[in-house]
Amino acid sequence: MTAEMPIRVLLGVLLLCALSLFISLPPAVNAVCSFLMLYFLPGFVFLLYLGDRERPFLDNLLFPLLISPVLMALLLWGLHNLTGSIDSSLRLSLAIVYLFFIISVFQGRFLKTNREPRSEPGVLVACFLFGALIFTLFAVNRFLPVRLDGWFHISLLNEILNRGLPPLDPYFPDVPVRYMWIYHLFLAGWQKLSGTSAVITVGLFNIVNAFVFPYLIVRLAANFTSRRRYLLLMPLFSVAGLESASWIYYPFVFVRALGGDVKGWDEIIRNIKSIEINGGQVIHFLSPYGTWMVSLVDKFIIVTAFNYALNLFLLCLILVLSVDFKRRISWKTAVLVFFLMWGAFLFHVIIGASLVVAVIGSGFMLAAIRWFKNREKPPLFHSYVLCGAAVLTVAVGLPYVASLMAVGGGGNFLTDNLQISVKNILTIVAPLIVLFCPARAAGRELIKGGTYRHAIIGTWIASLLILNFFADLPTRNESKLIFPLFLMLTPLIALQIMILIEKARGKRRALLLAWTGLLFLVPLGLTIRGFFLEKPVLPVEVRRQSITAEEKALFAWIKGNTALQSVIAEDNEYTWMPVLAERRNFFPRESAFTVLGYQGEKLEKYREIRHAFFSPGPLPEESLDRLRKVGLDFYIVVWREDLEEKPYLEEKLRGRGELYREVFRNAGGTVYSLRL
Repeated sequence: MTAEMPIRVLLGVLLLCALSLFISLPPAVNAVCSFLMLYFLPGFVFLLYLGDRERPFLDNLLFPLLISPVLMALLLWGLHNLTGSIDSSLRLSLAIVYLFFIISVFQGRFLKTNREPRSEPGVLVACFLFGALIFTLFAVNRFLPVRLDGWFHISLLNEILNRGLPPLDPYFPDVPVRYMWIYHLFLAGWQKLSGTSAVITVGLFNIVNAFVFPYLIVRLAANFTSRRRYLLLMPLFSVAGLESASWIYYPFVFVRALGGDVKGWDEIIRNIKSIEINGGQVIHFLSPYGTWMVSLVDKFIIVTAFNYALNLFLLCLILVLSVDFKRRISWKTAVLVFFLMWGAFLFHVIIGASLVVAVIGSGFMLAAIRWFKNREKPPLFHSYVLCGAAVLTVAVGLPYVASLMAVGGGGNFLTDNLQISVKNILTIVAPLIVLFCPARAAGRELIKGGTYRHAIIGTWIASLLILNFFADLPTRNESKLIFPLFLMLTPLIALQIMILIEKARGKRRALLLAWTGLLFLVPLGLTIRGFFLEKPVLPVEVRRQSITAEEKALFAWIKGNTALQSVIAEDNEYTWMPVLAERRNFFPRESAFTVLGYQGEKLEKYREIRHAFFSPGPLPEESLDRLRKVGLDFYIVVWREDLEEKPYLEEKLRGRGELYREVFRNAGGTVYSLRL
């Protein structure tokens, strides 16, 4: 089958989608058109100009889903600086994309060859299955999109949609956000164009990334095997994760029954009762003591850009492997790799940094190997061009990241963040011991493989091993460096596992199949089951999910009767306002300071003011002066449960009508306007 016909059909569909910009369409049709225009078209046009026309046909369908978010976010960011409006910058961005699209059609840039893909189209089944799994989990368990980080990401999405760029932190009156908001900018564009809810918006991003992931794994594995059966099984090993094999160590926890204050049968019973498999906590049960929890399924369920950055990492590696040592240079691939590294840096700095380290480390190692082994010159593309692209990525991306993460705000970066990471080492070594035979065979294949692809991925793996051993990032972030490392190890080791099983006969083969199923299918099944059953556990999560009708009415009143720039003070850590009323909170829970690195005199004063709002004493005049200088409308919400704990609040606020004016009251709570 030639590629012209499906490409021509696709071109027609993309042109028809533009009608949704000018006429009103049914919501479902508008959502589909919005998806094609935002998730697919920008990346497709990018590939038409910078990609290889003879790439596999499925690349042209799936790679744009990964390129588009970066391209659209950068366009929106740049045009917002000119227009000051998300809506205007979105329409201008689409106009630019369509302009280049129409030019490319007239130039005949679409595929003209019938080159068959190196990876089987049958992998689309795996793509649909993994994407459908994440979709089903979100559809069945509505708590999953808003658990953990999801609440914050929806808050920041609302902040950008309502108040533009650069976003302020939705938990403070006037503090710039210290999180990578490029991810939320793309989501804001999609939500604005499609008209969907915030929950659907953040969930769809995860589903799309899950859909593309199996194809990336197969494309990576196709560099090392052409066996159809092996390729189609690769996504299962990758989704389960090689790291999950270490769950088999769990029985060693019972060794503690031999000593300690509680020992013997009582200690064994205590450990058995502490097992939690009926929820998301099952992934901690499956992680041996002393190691990090490294669950790939969890990372595709948590609302975050982390799973997207992992996909960009894989795509970069696939592109790098496509250029051999004999080719002096490939400018198109170099530009595309730089673009993806930059995108990974902007969307998730940890994976972006690991990508940069892998590229630069590989370039130096390849040069050293060729020089000391054969006295040959370093490969021009892999040692010079790619390293230059990586350095340029840091140069253009680090100022943005530094401004968000307060890099250089004190202390010594090397001594603070480069230390021996024992937990990372244990997490990496544990599953490799369980998989010693196939891991050893994969290592030998890397060393003796003899192809440039083995040398490239081997040096990428070595670079990330070094990074994992010495990285000690704040708030346990070093555990995230393990994911890209195992994504590279998986095709190599999984290939050796399948070869061992295929070569075995009789009972040995049956035992190997049973052992492999025990190592990978059991933790995968328990993890999926756990997330289907996941429910609010933490007090803050339980309270967020138990909002009454009266409380919803209070949020609706705030949303409909206060200015967009209003700030709402509450005496709790539920951070409801940015999500349900789309207004900023006055102060976040204390953990936000640890995770995001907030500090400074202003924030300490805000902490004191929030305490003064809900304490028996009066609000100091100094605090009032500070709030006046902010120049925003401030409101105080006293919930019914607040009065149960602090009955003096109502008397305090109602007794000073010149400062606090009651503007709304129902059975859920009372809203006071602060008169400044």
